[in-house]
Amino acid sequence: MKRWLVSGVAVLVSTSFALAGEVYWDNFRDGYDADTRFTSERNTQHSMGFSSASWAVDDFSVPLDFPELGEDQGIGFNLTSVEWIGARQLDGDRLGYDRLDWGIFTRTQDPLTMEFDFQPLALDGGGLALFTDQMIGSDWVIAEELGDTTDGQESVYRGRLETDIPLDVETEYWVGVRLVGNDGNGDMGSAGRHFIASGSGESLYPNADSAFRFDPPRGGDPWQPIVNPISGQEFEAAYKLGFTVIPEPASLALLSLAGLVCLRRR
Repeated sequence: MKRWLVSGVAVLVSTSFALAGEVYWDNFRDGYDADTRFTSERNTQHSMGFSSASWAVDDFSVPLDFPELGEDQGIGFNLTSVEWIGARQLDGDRLGYDRLDWGIFTRTQDPLTMEFDFQPLALDGGGLALFTDQMIGSDWVIAEELGDTTDGQESVYRGRLETDIPLDVETEYWVGVRLVGNDGNGDMGSAGRHFIASGSGESLYPNADSAFRFDPPRGGDPWQPIVNPISGQEFEAAYKLGFTVIPEPASLALLSLAGLVCLRRR
């Protein structure tokens, strides 16, 4: 993934911790290209978990030297939102997408075959950062309809979900989402497809990897970088992630003191 943006200076003070500064890792701040889209699911009628479903994932991390955070780089951060530009195949009332699978993943590489593998992130306290059958309207929303692709085959939209997952600084993570259709999609053969659009613009962090795809419904290919088959150009997937930064203890004490002063004045 590619671009960071700091927006606002919101501070939340409590007796145990504080979250300060809203930060975004944004792959479509400069726009998106829905005509360049990657498979995210071709069998949308079923929530097939992780290893049996198609995914289009992209990397992100929080660098310690991120300049907009100033001198206090914090001790960690919480992932609070995920947005994406997707394109889903519609056919009147016959196709629908009322659920979502999404997750945060880590990547490993086999030293012998050099092939990459991705697995859902293990969360503190147990469990995995893989969330299946998330219901539209409560767990996630289509925040904006953006028209059709140029060829008219898919309808473009901006999706959004909110979450609260603690993550570490300077650690490579990957994010992926896929729509899950209703039962009627199963009767449409290859229809009912869903894609993630390409982000556009220059990368703020040019050493970041391109997006990766995994598409077992089309033959069980291993994880591969998403590239233009003609030019070999790598792509970034149109994901945008929001975070709140967890300040260092010294800054936390100052924020708590400021909060007490405000309460006393009231």
